[in-house]
Amino acid sequence: MKQLLAAITVFTLAGCATMDPQADQVGIIKGNSAFSSQCQFMGNVVSHRNPMAFLDTAEYEQQVKNDLQVQALKMGADSVVLQTLDDRGGTGSALKCAKNG
Repeated sequence: MKQLLAAITVFTLAGCATMDPQADQVGIIKGNSAFSSQCQFMGNVVSHRNPMAFLDTAEYEQQVKNDLQVQALKMGADSVVLQTLDDRGGTGSALKCAKNG
């Protein structure tokens, strides 16, 4: 029983990842919008997660979004257009929408 509990704990913690604090600056846009049409496409972002590693759907979906934000940040993007979010993970387009200067 102790081994099962330890395995579940390790499995659950493996699903949690630390997030770059700056990734919160990357906004999530649901679907295409007029706002995104004025942005520069930086690349596609993808997250593959195992939903069984999370206790609830909301936690799973938030971790997928976090993954997309971190990838977008690394590309120099400030927004992600969320294209898919399902039990296999999520996909999106990283965009740079802020004007510099």
